[in-house]
Amino acid sequence: MPSKRDIYNKGLELYGQDHLEEAIAEFNKALEIDSNDGEIFLAISMAYQRLQDLDKALDAAYKSVKLSPNDPLAYTNLSRVCQKKGLFPEAEEALAMSRQISSGF
Repeated sequence: MPSKRDIYNKGLELYGQDHLEEAIAEFNKALEIDSNDGEIFLAISMAYQRLQDLDKALDAAYKSVKLSPNDPLAYTNLSRVCQKKGLFPEAEEALAMSRQISSGF
């Protein structure tokens, strides 16, 4: 049986090949093994952004931040999704959090 990491890596490979729906399916398989992995939700959010499904991208971005509160990339991604949805105050707040984490404060 493949590990969570193997499944996640397969999803990343599919994402890189622009097979976004298949990538999301692999990421969801990885979540069946560990539903508390913020990195997987980050990948799902990015895939949904490329599919232009911003509601699902935003949902996954919020889950990523909740599960990985010290990951500046999770906040940068959340900022990007919020910006695309026109949620500018939320985008600015998420970007500020990313910068704060990156600077070590």
